[in-house]
Amino acid sequence: MNLTVPVPTFRTANILVNGTNSVVALKGIHSGRVAIIAGTSLDKNHIDRIIKLINHDDVLMVKRDWIFEPAIDGLKSRMEEIEKFRPDLIVAIGGGSVIDGAKLLWLFYEHPDLSLERNISPMSVPPLRGKCKFAVIPTTAGSGSEVSSAAIIYHRESKRKIALISHDFIPDLVILDPEFLRSIPTNILLSTVCDALSHAIEGYVSPISNPLIENFAEKCVQIVSNNWEKAVNESDAHSLNQLLIASTMAGWVQNHCLVGLAHAIAHQLTQYYVPHAIANAILLPEVIKHNAESDKNTELKYRTLAKNSGLKESYHALIDLINDITHHAVIPRSLSKYNVILTDGLMLNILDDPLVQSNPVKIECDDVKKILSYLI
Repeated sequence: MNLTVPVPTFRTANILVNGTNSVVALKGIHSGRVAIIAGTSLDKNHIDRIIKLINHDDVLMVKRDWIFEPAIDGLKSRMEEIEKFRPDLIVAIGGGSVIDGAKLLWLFYEHPDLSLERNISPMSVPPLRGKCKFAVIPTTAGSGSEVSSAAIIYHRESKRKIALISHDFIPDLVILDPEFLRSIPTNILLSTVCDALSHAIEGYVSPISNPLIENFAEKCVQIVSNNWEKAVNESDAHSLNQLLIASTMAGWVQNHCLVGLAHAIAHQLTQYYVPHAIANAILLPEVIKHNAESDKNTELKYRTLAKNSGLKESYHALIDLINDITHHAVIPRSLSKYNVILTDGLMLNILDDPLVQSNPVKIECDDVKKILSYLI
């Protein structure tokens, strides 16, 4: 059912399971031909178990060979593999880049003659599931791509990220199993947790109002605050599972309310090879500070989020939480390590990013320059 009026809604995967050993949900799948798209660092034992759990006739393993966000030229060889194999199920196992790449491979498998240039406007992606269904197992706690209507692709010529959007991208099955987080390095886990926080915080202060979704943002921040230290210091299964749940909640926030300036800037830093989660971790404190000091109503929203999440009633409490996590993960506080240069082209792409419009305060060129001056 397609709604044609702008009313608050809630969309998520057809089936979402979570908890230790929830990967056994794959036993309920019957597939003739399953293509598994995974990151290069995924534990072979996880892959072997997944293959054994799915009731299938044939399987194709596809390893990610793109760096950061996928680009069309980096997907071509994988597109040929998928088209030749002709799966009726695609299972994506990985972080946001892997899941987004799998969405794009799925899209071009279903629509091989699709012209990207004609299908980059919101909701212009053609229908999916004519050939194949889609399942996702996240291996990080931050991207939210497992419940997102977007697939992010990097456009090399313009040095921009482009979001292809369709609610059909939301998977048929999502499995949140904390065992898939156990082998992830601490710095990567915590950087992705900061990404989840950026979705929750930016979505909460977005001009798009959805009271149901606001509750998810508050719960996400509360869960992260209460569990991130146990998750990394004790590798506690319960805490890891809680971080996965928080990430999915933040994904719901991002998908329904959109995010703001931190993401608009982060999207343009791919050309400098700044990982998306790290970019958000670096940018978000300065963006929160700028927004709060620019508008009293926005500052009140930050305070409300902090208070309802069990923190001190101050936007500084949100910044402190991010800084505590980045300090533990040894994430830099500036972009100087990545040799980012504030060029006219970079500024143009930032201001042209659609997410600038969903920032709670109006953003001008000087605002971006001021924020980046503290970070470059």
